Amino acid sequence: MIKITKTHLLSKGFSEKDYGYLLVINDRSIELIEAKDGYFYPFLCMIGESIYSDHENKVNLNRIQYVHQLDSIVCMIDDCEKDEDCYKFIFDGIPMSKQSARFAVGRHGEMRGKVVSYQKSSIIKKENDLGISAKEQLPKYFKILNEPIGASILYVFPMLSSFSKKDIEFVKNGGIIYKHTKPDLHDNLNKALFDALEGIVYTNDSRVCKLRETQKIYGINPRIELTIFKLT
Repeated sequence: MIKITKTHLLSKGFSEKDYGYLLVINDRSIELIEAKDGYFYPFLCMIGESIYSDHENKVNLNRIQYVHQLDSIVCMIDDCEKDEDCYKFIFDGIPMSKQSARFAVGRHGEMRGKVVSYQKSSIIKKENDLGISAKEQLPKYFKILNEPIGASILYVFPMLSSFSKKDIEFVKNGGIIYKHTKPDLHDNLNKALFDALEGIVYTNDSRVCKLRETQKIYGINPRIELTIFKLT
């Protein structure tokens, strides 16, 4: 494997800064900070140009050391920028699942004695936060999608306390350890995400007709990476 060098970064279009290196691709950028341990620490930035926000969203990705790891990050944002029918989102934080609504008998007012449905307040707050973040990452003149669309989703969960030092180093160096325990992908994780973006990215989550790739793994920085694309 080939290690990242200054020559390679400059050939990729990175410019040298006081803190490291910077590559700008339209409304997104990659900041690379070179550390004494021989690794580069990448930050993916969504520069706020939407009508909802003027600030910059910055997500810290796993540290990298090799050229193929850097190329993967560059392609992740460059491919989407070249496609007007593709929208990329990154939601920082631990992915939350959503179960079907719960039911209880009302105790007060007009609902007394009636069966009512409800969700936990933590789930409602998480959905609201996802919706706000999605608005901040959408292009300035985005028109809500009301057509068949597809999605690619990556759920990144924090590493377990039971992980060995070898496991942790493996993940830090770009290795993948899949999360094969709950929550379920389609019934819980996807439901929470798709419901949160309804009325913001698409008119109804029934518009999602295809899942290109959906996976859940462990990583240094918990997050959700979502790509929405139009189906032709």
